[in-house]
Amino acid sequence: MKRALTRTVVAALAALVPFIAAPDAQAQTFGGNELLSWSISGAPSGGLTSLNFPITVNTGTAHVAGTYFAMQYGFTGQSDLGYAGLQPRPDANGHQRLHGVFSSFISGTTSTHANCSDGADGGAGVSCGVDFDAVYGHTFRVVVAQAGTDTWSGTVVDTNTGQQIPIGTYKLPTGSGNLKASQVGFIEYYNVTSCDQQQRYDVTFGGPSSGSLSGTTTWSQEYGECAGYGSTNVTTVGTGVRVTRGSVG
Repeated sequence: MKRALTRTVVAALAALVPFIAAPDAQAQTFGGNELLSWSISGAPSGGLTSLNFPITVNTGTAHVAGTYFAMQYGFTGQSDLGYAGLQPRPDANGHQRLHGVFSSFISGTTSTHANCSDGADGGAGVSCGVDFDAVYGHTFRVVVAQAGTDTWSGTVVDTNTGQQIPIGTYKLPTGSGNLKASQVGFIEYYNVTSCDQQQRYDVTFGGPSSGSLSGTTTWSQEYGECAGYGSTNVTTVGTGVRVTRGSVG
């Protein structure tokens, strides 16, 4: 679950500018990463109480760790962000596996959930994560939902089977507010040996939703040290986007 560059990526993506490597991660070569954008129309001025992010890790994706399919989200009373998403994992015991992530970069975030721990990539916040049996090609909704006053839960729902996998729950500082209706997302390599050794992925991000409200996800740009490598292909799929990249695995 550790991603050394998350805080730099969050700042860079929020401003929609190219990625700049953090000093403590210069030994790691990061791949040509992909920046997304999402929004939901018609949201109330007080913000949303849930977000549903459909993500399909398609069958062409390598079953190896090192790639993160993520959506960032913000709160009406906070300037810092959270993120939620999926990461491929190696098969185990005859089952395909994914890792669900649900984290906050907001100082003062607390959690007593078994899947959560203090800190988010070396800084303030809380990180929650869980490995689970999955089927590549199924669409999973990564759900961020209000569980109480200033309390939020992260859940993965397999839309093919209805299975629900809790990722974790955390509590934000008082007055953090509800969820904002737009932010960015990203596909990030966090473990790749070189620009010509990028693991293969094929992922579809559907349009997000919140109750009866729906939105869109679009591709914005490529960024990172290996931009231009990996044979990236981007196609629009309904209200979302499908991105393929890499060749290893």
